[in-house]
Amino acid sequence: MVNREYKGEAFFLDEKNQAHIQYYSLNKIRIKVIINKPGTLVVNQNYHKSWRTNIGKLSDHNGLLAVIFDEPEDCIVQLTYVPQEFYRGLTVSIVSLLLAYYFLIYKKSRINAAPARK
Repeated sequence: MVNREYKGEAFFLDEKNQAHIQYYSLNKIRIKVIINKPGTLVVNQNYHKSWRTNIGKLSDHNGLLAVIFDEPEDCIVQLTYVPQEFYRGLTVSIVSLLLAYYFLIYKKSRINAAPARK
């Protein structure tokens, strides 16, 4: 049985515009769009503030990811997801590793290599 209400993983609210997914992964989506009149592209992906787009303006549409276009054009929309928490966690991890190296290896080897005082 075909669900006539299902519009796919990416669709425009205005049926005069077209969207075709070219690539889909957990943190990157690439969609070819043909925009005949300004409209909103809705992607079947949960909205989060960490999503970024190369064109248009991101928006929340009933909990889904949406891109608003103000002018007609044909283009490729690239959506990427990189949460800021990732960069903060990466920074903390690198600083922790550097401090561990300094205190556990570098400083210990300098203490062992120092000549004994009389």
